[in-house]
Amino acid sequence: MKSLNIEIPDIITRVSEYVPEIITFIEGLVSNGFAYVANNSVYFDTESYVNAGFEYGKLEPWSIKE
Repeated sequence: MKSLNIEIPDIITRVSEYVPEIITFIEGLVSNGFAYVANNSVYFDTESYVNAGFEYGKLEPWSIKE
C-alpha cells in the first residue's frame, strides 16, 4: 500500500456487518420496479431503470455511448 501511495484505512468494515441494510435496499429496488425476483435470485432491471428517466451509464460509465 505504501509503494502505491495509498493510505492505510482508519476503519475496516465487513459487508457482513451491513446485511440488514443491504436487504432493505434490495427490497426497495424490487418494490420500486427496478429489480425482480426469478429463480431464487434478484436481478436488476436496466430497462425499467432507463424507462424511469435514469441513465444506466451512471452505473456503467464506459458503455453510456452504446
